[in-house]
Amino acid sequence: MKLYDIPPNNTIIILDEEVRIPPASPEISQGDRLKFHHIDGMYSYCETESGQIVHPAAWTEVKIITENNGKVRHAVSKRVHNVMCNDK
Repeated sequence: MKLYDIPPNNTIIILDEEVRIPPASPEISQGDRLKFHHIDGMYSYCETESGQIVHPAAWTEVKIITENNGKVRHAVSKRVHNVMCNDK
């Protein structure tokens, strides 16, 4: 799922092997777990587990996870849900 499909304020895991970032931005690697806040133009505003702000590209391939009573639940984007359920 692309980062631009993720609802704000969710925890994500980076799936891309090469993550595009703006110049002089801290590096991000495949498997990094981030708190996604919002999209900001071509890039996003995310936070590492240590609190560092990072900016992966909006088209980065990610997996969304949500901690729910100690269980990890995978979420589906609203657009995918609507297609799967024939919602308008």
